[in-house]
Amino acid sequence: MKRMVLLLLMVLGCDCVHAVDLPRGTTFIGLKPDGHWQAYVVGESQVSAIEALSNIQEFTYSKSLNRHFYIGANEKLYEYRLDKKAANQILAGEKDRITQITALQLAPNRDGFYGVLLQGGRSKSTRLVFYNALTGKVEPLVDSRISAFEPQVQSGRIVFAGLVCVEACGGPVQEIWLKDLDIDNARQMTLLHGFVKQPFWDGRSRQIYFSYPKQRQAGIWKMGEDGLDLVQVTQGDHWDTSPQTAPDGSLYFLRQQGGEAAIYCLKDGVENPVVIAGISSVRDLEIGRE
Repeated sequence: MKRMVLLLLMVLGCDCVHAVDLPRGTTFIGLKPDGHWQAYVVGESQVSAIEALSNIQEFTYSKSLNRHFYIGANEKLYEYRLDKKAANQILAGEKDRITQITALQLAPNRDGFYGVLLQGGRSKSTRLVFYNALTGKVEPLVDSRISAFEPQVQSGRIVFAGLVCVEACGGPVQEIWLKDLDIDNARQMTLLHGFVKQPFWDGRSRQIYFSYPKQRQAGIWKMGEDGLDLVQVTQGDHWDTSPQTAPDGSLYFLRQQGGEAAIYCLKDGVENPVVIAGISSVRDLEIGRE
């Protein structure tokens, strides 16, 4: 259904954004007609498939090292070196509790990636970490007493989702936390008593964006770094997730409808779908910041 709508929009001449217009360095995983999930990266003037990264769970990219880090279908962690066109498993010699790193996130200007360490392989006990690819070591980022997920770092700050309550609240409650990287000052930013997801800290506008599901739909919301000025950005009967801003201030996110997800761009108050030829659904979106 979504593909028919996008085709109709193109025929009628909509203001659609094309994939080549996405910020350079943007990566995502797209569903191909053959049913395979393929990793893609946006370059200077084209969107290229990363052929070696097919049917993977998630991935991210280190520009300084020219390597992709990804979790394979076997749930193991790998790095793919573009210079050698070869992949090798990382942290393979460590205990199983160390290899369970998920939610891989871009680490601009650093030689590695951010992620969530599932201690003992369980989501009830997590740590936010940085994997240093030069030393092969896992470095802690936040000493949190709660289970922390979905870290994102920009302009010297880390924002993450923290599971603050489960049984006592009648269900899981996840709120947003913000912390300066070099100071032990983690603070809870929301008190929505819901399951807030995928926070994004925009160091340029000093705003926090996030996805807030409620009443069988999810919208993108934003608020100031002081936790005030809470505003709903997207509305409607759909499921909007993965909000991220580009260097030009545009807001990108994933919109799920009818079981398929597409990239959308919000700029100057106008929402437009991003047309990607041959791709019926998208996940694991990471907007480039080059």
